[in-house]
Amino acid sequence: GISGSIGSNNVILNILKKILNNTFEKLTNIFFKPIFLFSKQDLKIINNSLNQQNYDVIIIHHYVLGSLIKKINLKHRKSIIFTHDLQFMRLKSLNAIKFFEEKFLNINKKLELSTYIKFDYTLVVSKLEYDVLKDNFFPNEKIILSGSAHETMHPKKLSKKWDLLYVGASGNKPNIEGLTYFLKNIWPQLKLLKPDIKIAVAGSIGQDIQYKFKNDKNILILGYIEDLTKVYAKTKIVIAP
Repeated sequence: GISGSIGSNNVILNILKKILNNTFEKLTNIFFKPIFLFSKQDLKIINNSLNQQNYDVIIIHHYVLGSLIKKINLKHRKSIIFTHDLQFMRLKSLNAIKFFEEKFLNINKKLELSTYIKFDYTLVVSKLEYDVLKDNFFPNEKIILSGSAHETMHPKKLSKKWDLLYVGASGNKPNIEGLTYFLKNIWPQLKLLKPDIKIAVAGSIGQDIQYKFKNDKNILILGYIEDLTKVYAKTKIVIAP
């Protein structure tokens, strides 16, 4: 085992960080070339499907699948990659404790951008991402800014069962931390103002926080919900994670 004083904990942490960063740097090409997730048979099925259909455009979702562009038969078709998020920006925002070396972050950024540039177009949701790509020398004509489009719901009027609703998936550390902070620090203050206030937590994130707040009868853990329409209709305010 490892033992030591509080002062030596920083030394141990620094050693672990160095080991992890060295390991990540060596394995980066593996982590960020997920084409290895596809067998030759998978690629054959994909290409056969493309050959049988007269598609004009092929859209690949997410950076982790971007390396497919080298393996599929495009022919005359245009290619678009939909980023969902710029992953290097997400990784940088999660690096508040400086756990990753800057060199590692830069490697990931270069690999991600080099994947996008192989496509005819890169589709982004936010103006911020659009500007980031432009700042990294992406031509305007290769970037599509779509915005975020959602169907407008017009649910029937239902009695409001919950004052607040939080929807989220498990495994997302920032969302778990945000919801935990809210329920520990903000929620008690709201209960002082309105003792009968109720909050519902929908989605698999409930399993990450339910044991911490199981004694609070005003917090209802709904779990995974197939159709959120009625849940939204029964809620006064929805918290956006």
